Amino acid sequence: MGKGSNAAERVTNRRSDPTQPRLFQTSNSTTMVKDNFFGQPVGRAVLYLNDFHNGKNLVVLNRAARLVPNDVKGFASLLSNVVNPNPDYVQDIVNLLDDYANDAVDGRLKNPKG
Repeated sequence: MGKGSNAAERVTNRRSDPTQPRLFQTSNSTTMVKDNFFGQPVGRAVLYLNDFHNGKNLVVLNRAARLVPNDVKGFASLLSNVVNPNPDYVQDIVNLLDDYANDAVDGRLKNPKG
């Protein structure tokens, strides 16, 4: 590719950790972009959230992944932007995802007034 080609964008990993920022390099600038979990399988988000408590929440997270997968991916994406996530915060997120899964089973997500 030519020296001034904008089509020559390349993605380089900053670290080997997939949750760390990637650098998108173009001929004009370098921009930092955090990875998110929306383009990934929901299992990756489950494993990311599960890693904070050494497998304690795997059953709850798997159930939430089946019933509300976009919420699991969303919370994992938000948490990946936190500099030093606290396991207590992650436990609160897992509890909230469990509540969302219960609401999905009860049908409250489709009819919020019910």
